[in-house]
Amino acid sequence: SFGVEREEEGVYVSAKYKGTFKGNFDFTMYPFDTQNLHVDISSTYSTDDFKIYVEDQKNSLLDALEVQGWDKINFAKKIDIEKWDQDDEVYDLIRYTITLDRQVFSISLRLFLPLLVIVSLNFLSLLLEKNDFETKVEIQLAALIAVAAYSILMDTKIPDLPYLTLADTIIALSFFSSAFVLAISILNRRKID
Repeated sequence: SFGVEREEEGVYVSAKYKGTFKGNFDFTMYPFDTQNLHVDISSTYSTDDFKIYVEDQKNSLLDALEVQGWDKINFAKKIDIEKWDQDDEVYDLIRYTITLDRQVFSISLRLFLPLLVIVSLNFLSLLLEKNDFETKVEIQLAALIAVAAYSILMDTKIPDLPYLTLADTIIALSFFSSAFVLAISILNRRKID
């Protein structure tokens, strides 16, 4: 629905629109990521015939917006222009953008605390006596298998992506450090023998 008012300076149109915020998510910094979602409203009249001005709004329905697991950190609007395919005309475009910041504490605790415990126990196994080689290797192999299993579990948390995320990098470093600790133990044992 919309209303039209005519005044000396021009014509004012107040309108209600329903739309869906959309955007391409970039998970590179997952789980410390920030996402920008937007709604575009486009004019069907060229800027030569019709110019859009957006008044500042003190209140918005988006003020009460809550998305589970995310904090709303910004809501912005801007007027831009667009060209349509095979058309020489220029059209006004209003873009409303909402910026969401992932709630880091809870997700980081759930994702990285178990990994931190596994890797820490793995490094602590280096402090065992030299004659506890079997126990040391058992702990290190268990840690290596646990990190590999954890990696598979993490793959179910976000969509299959063609690029690495920060979480992927942390898991890979954990895996390589666990393998490195195991290799050190085996090489030390070989040197002793």
